[in-house]
Amino acid sequence: MFYKLAATENDFAISIITHYEIFSGSNDNQNSFWSEFLESVEVLDFDMQSSSQAIKIFKQLKKSNKMIDLADIFIAATSITNNLPMATLNLKHLTRNQKDFKASNIPVMSADEHLKSIKR
Repeated sequence: MFYKLAATENDFAISIITHYEIFSGSNDNQNSFWSEFLESVEVLDFDMQSSSQAIKIFKQLKKSNKMIDLADIFIAATSITNNLPMATLNLKHLTRNQKDFKASNIPVMSADEHLKSIKR
């Protein structure tokens, strides 16, 4: 899915957290593919602004008893901080913090929905 998005999207970027998830879940045979692929992809840092946004999301989700994985919170916060649309394979989790995305006017959609919107 990353490959399809990167091939059609000029501003395609991933979070450093996504980078971590890719390489922590890949095997030795996949590492060279991912290394080569990610050479052409911008990797966004998780900085102080992203951390502050993640804290806000975390507290909101905890208060509403709708907690998601920390990695997903960090990725969402990075997207919001960088004012980039969010395409995910984990839409169920990220729609739990729709309030933050709505406030920032950043669309959240599945990777397939994002690809369809680009082709229009």
